[in-house]
Amino acid sequence: MVTEHSSRFLTDSIPENQKKWATEIFKASSLNLSVSDSLKETLEKTFHLPFDFLPNMTDTSLFSPRKKSTTPQFLSVGNLTKNKNQALAIESFGIWVKKNNAGRLVIVGSGSEERALKKLTEKEGLNNHVEFTGQIPRESLTELMGSSTCLLICSLHETFGVVAIEALSSGIPVISTRCGGTESIIQDNVHGYFTDFSATSLFEKMNQVWQHREHFPSEKLHEYAEREFSRQAIAQKLETIYHEILQTTDVKKS
Repeated sequence: MVTEHSSRFLTDSIPENQKKWATEIFKASSLNLSVSDSLKETLEKTFHLPFDFLPNMTDTSLFSPRKKSTTPQFLSVGNLTKNKNQALAIESFGIWVKKNNAGRLVIVGSGSEERALKKLTEKEGLNNHVEFTGQIPRESLTELMGSSTCLLICSLHETFGVVAIEALSSGIPVISTRCGGTESIIQDNVHGYFTDFSATSLFEKMNQVWQHREHFPSEKLHEYAEREFSRQAIAQKLETIYHEILQTTDVKKS
């Protein structure tokens, strides 16, 4: 059984020699899985083979609801790269501060775009409102995530988006671009909102989350994450898959 995670299939950036190896591996596998519906569709079109969807998991005992900040606190977590597109979060938050003159944006992570993002923050006049934490321990992330208003995902492409299920498990909604993986996690207006790639659209969704935060009760979001993405839930699904393969597939001999 093979589980495919690589975003390079979504961006069509897999070298041809690796694509040939992947073709042979997928053909020889008893079952091929992908971690999102969007990746599943791409893989099926690319390799003309069936794939099933099985999501990633998170530790729902570690990521749990905490006491929320009494002021708006938006969170972005991920490598600081062009694909993660944190510039959109900063530009949208700039609109937020101009209209509300309050609030905080916390950006967790490090990467090649850090200098450019800090320059953009300064240009937008947000130095007193935006915090760059760099890489932080997982335990610190759970505290920060649980106390935030919501998580912002601005990525261009995601095969899944583990940070989204960590946020939901922490009891906070997610605002995400339609970047692929998160469409397999979030139901619009239930677990958060989808936004397009404009700063105005993202600001409007941020405002909706803050104004109607009672619409996203922490315990309901956590229950959803525990039911669909906990270690126990995914392990049970994998165990069922393993049994089905063993019962229906002859062992292939070279």
